[in-house]
Amino acid sequence: QKVFLLVGVNLRLENPLLNIRFRKLSSSKSVLIAFIGTKFDNNINMIHLGNNISILKKIIQWQIQTIMKK
Repeated sequence: QKVFLLVGVNLRLENPLLNIRFRKLSSSKSVLIAFIGTKFDNNINMIHLGNNISILKKIIQWQIQTIMKK
């Protein structure tokens, strides 16, 4: 499964071409798209993780711990 994490972006306004590509990817069941930042009305199947950047820190720490266990 592929995972995309977007931080602080509104693709519909900032990069419409990338928005179209992510919208196509979001219809696939093998792709997970999540974002951190202000919740906005989007046309992509995305998971909102919150507004606080500390969430990104927790994700990075979890990833490092997962790698170290291997």
